[in-house]
Amino acid sequence: MIKIKTIIPNTNEQVKYEAPDVVFVNEMIREKNKVDKSISRAVLAIEDNDLEMARDESRRAIFGCQKLEQHLRSFPKVFGLPEAINEIKNELAEDANISFEVLKDGTLHIILPELFPMRFRGGVMTEQYDNVRSRYVAAFDEFFTGNSFKRYKERVAVLYKSIYKSTNDVLDYDNFDLKQITDFISTYCLIDDNPSRMIAVSDYEIGKEEHSEVYVIPLSKIDSYLGDIFRQKD
Repeated sequence: MIKIKTIIPNTNEQVKYEAPDVVFVNEMIREKNKVDKSISRAVLAIEDNDLEMARDESRRAIFGCQKLEQHLRSFPKVFGLPEAINEIKNELAEDANISFEVLKDGTLHIILPELFPMRFRGGVMTEQYDNVRSRYVAAFDEFFTGNSFKRYKERVAVLYKSIYKSTNDVLDYDNFDLKQITDFISTYCLIDDNPSRMIAVSDYEIGKEEHSEVYVIPLSKIDSYLGDIFRQKD
């Protein structure tokens, strides 16, 4: 259990930044406690052989740890060093570990280091969108502003591919929420994510490491991908 001393916010701007604001600190403590509970529930679920619950609680714990990381990274800005925000953005871009590649046929290939955002029981949480954005936006900004990427004017097919280590790990499509990733694709690559501008396709593969990949394929080049997308899988 973490114990903190109650801090009374100061109205003087200069003095206020000399100590963490009690609301900010307490928010981190609450998030830490949520992570502890999720880990405990995951362990109990494993003992009860409830693998679905174990997976769900494990991902909640991972999500909570990511939120805590963002709180810690924001310390310099919150407590009086706003100039540190650029350094934080650079660190986030590097830590996101996202790779981008424009293939010879004009297809944009994006590799994400983890599975797509999960739809937790009870619906997708707004803060999950904020968490994904805070970790990914710097990397997207860096690539698309640094490479003078031109938006696709023609209709495209966006292929969302989940990579699993084993067929036993494959999740149903309704476990994922692709809104945030689609928003990124639309913001940086497309004129709009309206069906008249893009076709959405989801698929999976078995690989060495669990992660996700996105292909933004010009419709005029889709023929060379159809055999791979629509083949029978064991």
